[in-house]
Amino acid sequence: MNKHQNIMAAAGGFDEKKYFINNVSRNYLFVKRLFDIAFSLLAILLCAPVFLAVFLWSKFKSRGAVFVSGELIGFRGIGFRAYLFSAHMPFACIRKLPLLINVLKGDMSFVGPRAVSAGKEFDAEWHYLRNSVKPGLTGLWQISGSTGAFDEMVRADMKYIRERSLRNDFKILIKALSLAFRRCRALSKGIGRNERNR
Repeated sequence: MNKHQNIMAAAGGFDEKKYFINNVSRNYLFVKRLFDIAFSLLAILLCAPVFLAVFLWSKFKSRGAVFVSGELIGFRGIGFRAYLFSAHMPFACIRKLPLLINVLKGDMSFVGPRAVSAGKEFDAEWHYLRNSVKPGLTGLWQISGSTGAFDEMVRADMKYIRERSLRNDFKILIKALSLAFRRCRALSKGIGRNERNR
């Protein structure tokens, strides 16, 4: 049992009323999980050429590690191992693609609170409420454009948890995909200009 689980299990077991917000139906959870499985599997299959290209680029051009890994805090404070493409990849916007595997496994969801490392110190007891749901590849805080303090991120997470629904998940996911597309497009244009200026 890790540090986060120890704190959340202080009463000899998980205090559901204190640390968890159960405001959704089983149907919502079932459909959300079904969506995560179906679309993460589809995305992994579609992105297989990208995984292969990154592997070959890393081995023959950069000669560095393909992946970096770390332990993140998941549902109920349970840690899980997650992988990202290395920081030296030419396109930063694809670094998180390996997290699709964590979505497929059930460690994460497409939409949820931002995942934080297992070494993160929570300053206030109410911060642990964000562990009421699985962390997500994207979420309300990520699409807000905010770069504020951890408290601000947790408040956004709590707003998402209180108001979560399939409709809100879909809206967040669409906005996140739009932002990711624009960032990748801007990044590719910047790389193209740099290549032409050489």
